[in-house]
Amino acid sequence: MTSARRPVLYVGGGVLKAGATEGLRKLAELTGVPVVTTLMALGAFPDSHPQHLGMPGMHGTVAAVYGLQKADLIVALGARFDDRVTGQLDSFAPDAAVVHADIDPAEIGKNRHADVPIVGDARYVIDELIAAVTAERAAGQPADHTDWWAQLDDLRERYPLGYEESADGTLSPQYVIKRLGEIAGPDAIYVAGVGQHQMWASQFISYEKPHTWLNSGGLGTMGYAVPAAMGAKVGKPDTVVWAVDGDGCFQMTNQELATCALEGIPVKIAVINNGNLGMVRQWQTLFYNERYSNTELGTHKHRIPDFVKLAEAPAWDRRWASPRTASARWTRSATRRRPASRSSPPATPAGREVYWAVYDAPASGSSGPTWTSRRSPGSGPATWPPPVAVGDAPTGTPTSSACRCAPSPATRTRPRWPGWPPSGSGPARPVSR
Repeated sequence: MTSARRPVLYVGGGVLKAGATEGLRKLAELTGVPVVTTLMALGAFPDSHPQHLGMPGMHGTVAAVYGLQKADLIVALGARFDDRVTGQLDSFAPDAAVVHADIDPAEIGKNRHADVPIVGDARYVIDELIAAVTAERAAGQPADHTDWWAQLDDLRERYPLGYEESADGTLSPQYVIKRLGEIAGPDAIYVAGVGQHQMWASQFISYEKPHTWLNSGGLGTMGYAVPAAMGAKVGKPDTVVWAVDGDGCFQMTNQELATCALEGIPVKIAVINNGNLGMVRQWQTLFYNERYSNTELGTHKHRIPDFVKLAEAPAWDRRWASPRTASARWTRSATRRRPASRSSPPATPAGREVYWAVYDAPASGSSGPTWTSRRSPGSGPATWPPPVAVGDAPTGTPTSSACRCAPSPATRTRPRWPGWPPSGSGPARPVSR
């Protein structure tokens, strides 16, 4: 590691399972070597650390992919060289010598030949590596990775993670997930299902601590998010747990919301509703000449299922806010213990990649919006008032007096936010039910 010119630490989920995160950080800082963390290893090394290049592979950062591909030494710790990281194996990292450490001997050399195979617990392997590097440093063999870091830093600056803003003013799913992570913070636990929302959650939430990210990885288990979030919340009841799920995944295990309500398990769920099995559709777009088959779900076009009504069934607590305000706190809690006011986010036409979530951030001094119950129109505020299903993205924080809705039995209109819709945009459009 001290003699290599372009080394990389390739860190997998085995480092987390071994409880080796402190040793990993010590090794990285001792050697000055760049670090990439796989989907299963997010949180093993802080995302904000200057030596962290991000996640490698198909959905990784440019710097992380380049770092592995151009490396002359890859030290793989608890990782398995899966195809989402390597792509075509015969062209992956052609100039790299590989040190592969894993507790499972079957993984060593399975996908990529290991020049130095090490079978062992990652924690003890890392301790031995620290001792070896320390001895080499003491013998006067310092490492110089200046040129290597210059290349990687240039790529990080030129090709950061990003996304396109919607031209019509609606919120992109990446923005929603990024804000969720910023607001919930690094101490929360984040759980994802399988698909585009999973990749966005891995990319746009900053994982600073171990065991704050749960997902099924290569198993591709759709429906994982809700029950996994429940388990995390029961195991760590004082920790905020967010499940980021897709409209397809959510439908596979959303019946467990009844368990959440009955047992008082206050998980929070953000459903990224783009009306499709988004990852499958993405592959059909990129690799199958747009031959779309069995990917449209009807959650946009037909509103089937109606996620808002589904949420009302177990009497979930809901909070509201303006999506554009920095003070927005999102919550979707499967519990009856905290009554709150309600609203719903904006939505876009079918085929667009958007979100479904609920927000909480009343204006200063405000008690929140007031809704008129759909069950008894005109009777005044209800204890559990229904939210609208579709709304426009507001530009400012709403106030309690300016956000009212009196739905009719057949339709529900969009809420009126201060200054929204813009002058001349016409009346609020009804949403047929």
